[in-house]
Amino acid sequence: MNAKVNDPSFKIKVGLSGHVCMYLQKVLKRDEKGSPIELSSPDKVADFRNLITNRGLDKFGDEGNIGDVCFVGSSNTTPAVTDTSLVSVVASENVNSAVNSIVAGNYASTTRSYIFPEGEAEGNLQEIGFGDGTVGAQDLFSRALIKDEFGDPTTLTVLSNEVLTVTWELRIRIPTGDANLTVGGYSITLRPAANGTYGNVVSGNLGWRTDAFNSTSGRHYLYSGALGTEDVLPSTAVYYSNSVPWTLGSYTPGSYTRQATQVVPIDSGLAVIQCGAFMWGPVCYQYQISPTVDKTGGDKEITLTIETSWARDGEL
Repeated sequence: MNAKVNDPSFKIKVGLSGHVCMYLQKVLKRDEKGSPIELSSPDKVADFRNLITNRGLDKFGDEGNIGDVCFVGSSNTTPAVTDTSLVSVVASENVNSAVNSIVAGNYASTTRSYIFPEGEAEGNLQEIGFGDGTVGAQDLFSRALIKDEFGDPTTLTVLSNEVLTVTWELRIRIPTGDANLTVGGYSITLRPAANGTYGNVVSGNLGWRTDAFNSTSGRHYLYSGALGTEDVLPSTAVYYSNSVPWTLGSYTPGSYTRQATQVVPIDSGLAVIQCGAFMWGPVCYQYQISPTVDKTGGDKEITLTIETSWARDGEL
């Protein structure tokens, strides 16, 4: 007999936002060849949110090329969700470093840094964007006008002896609250999990991330104990694996929604299962099944089909 808890239709919504900081440093000392060897302390000259484009939302669902390149330009044309490139590019730089972090119960983030060497971004800058591609063939995830401390568009003048450093933080808003579903005779409670942990599939840490929804990798845990609060996981793990792949549904551009299915095999987690937990893309959730699923006989598999949707933070 092969009994299944099949297609619970879990529906998960997340919000995305981008945050930009810009810093200038002057060259104070050079070596005998004229190369900079000492810079002034970084002067923070801008701090503002940017617009995630429609193309960016599509990339988050199907490609994952989010912020490999930073572009700066000189146009003050108002950003639109349909933008795919800057209007007038001055310079571009590939990402220099990336740091992951989490604000418990609020958002997961990845902050990327981009360094424009002395003279490269010289000029009057008014626009900025992040994505991938080249100056001549940009594919932007986000775009913004550079803004002053009051949130108004401004012009940032970069001198020939200045180094420009840009940081761009992508945040994934962590949802709160339970979803209660009834599927195939089972009552399912779905709840965010580990909302203070940045997740890592390889190391086995369940938690929230900024990964896109194009990944087939993920972890799945099964538990015999009760559902946990939103900052932890259920109790008493009886099975875990980082090799239970997700089978992805097709993605339709402009839909900003996608399904994925994960199957815990018949011969795995041979216990009475009350709860489970999983990661896919940026999300980490736990679920409780009632009545419990008795997998001790090796004749039942658990199949999860979840549906996710995403938007600019505040639009869901």
